[in-house]
Amino acid sequence: MTAAKGEYIKFVDSDDILERNACELCYKKAKNNDADIVLHNIYIFTKDCRWQNYRYNGTEEKVITEQTFNPLCVSLWAHLYKTDFIRNNDINFRNICSMGEDVYFNKVSYPTAKKIVTLPNYLYSYRVDNNDSLMHTVRGEKDLLQRINNFNETRKFYKNKGYFKNDSVRVSFLREAISFYNENMSSDALKKLTDSLGESELVNFKTIKLLSGEERQKLLRIRKPK
Repeated sequence: MTAAKGEYIKFVDSDDILERNACELCYKKAKNNDADIVLHNIYIFTKDCRWQNYRYNGTEEKVITEQTFNPLCVSLWAHLYKTDFIRNNDINFRNICSMGEDVYFNKVSYPTAKKIVTLPNYLYSYRVDNNDSLMHTVRGEKDLLQRINNFNETRKFYKNKGYFKNDSVRVSFLREAISFYNENMSSDALKKLTDSLGESELVNFKTIKLLSGEERQKLLRIRKPK
């Protein structure tokens, strides 16, 4: 990203397939709409078959101008990004993890974007049967620690931007943190999860009141482990 000289950036994994007209179509839509982000549909494929991706299945072209906190799709390769938008807002990977970095990237880019264009076209095919890929080699405790770290970096970005003034955003973040909890997680992972809750921006009376009883119980176990 630092070396990129183009007006837009598109990410492509080395074992995937990019349709021949993908960059051209995304570029034209971005230019015509002065969009910070363009999102398109993707396929999932193996050596035997290909099918529609469950993460995002848009059926029409849309221009979104309202602030969007929940990414329509977190996969990097389903998007085109304006380079100046990324750089001017200091959106990068910060070397925070080797897996799931796209979640952080899109959780900070979506609410920051002034305009997002969605396309119904299937322009990318993501391979899922490569056993040597990072998706298949990172698992368990290491995976959990990276996701917690990813969450923590996103929380700090949202705090600095003032996004936690929105009640639904605070609750969504707190629920995500609670979803990481399991009774068998290590003490190191539990401590990192506890620390990732931050200060009062997430855990306060107003936010806790919006949680279910089960969610409150899990939150209590996170904050006051045995």
